[in-house]
Amino acid sequence: MLHAFSRRYVAFTFEGIYVKHMCESVPMTSWGRVYYTNAMSSVPLLVIALFLNEQQTILNLHWGFEVCMCVCPPVIVRVY
Repeated sequence: MLHAFSRRYVAFTFEGIYVKHMCESVPMTSWGRVYYTNAMSSVPLLVIALFLNEQQTILNLHWGFEVCMCVCPPVIVRVY
């Protein structure tokens, strides 16, 4: 048990230091980092959504006022 904890501790510490180094050494704006992270994470999310048949859930959703008020403003703000 202690051995597994120590491996995780070392891995998380290394990952934190490495990410900090990469964020400081790669010339990128904060918005660029956000867009890059979102673009990289959207690919596996789309694959998972296709395997879990989420498109049927979205198509069967009742697009009422409440749903539109939750979904539409972030989309509009992101586009402009």
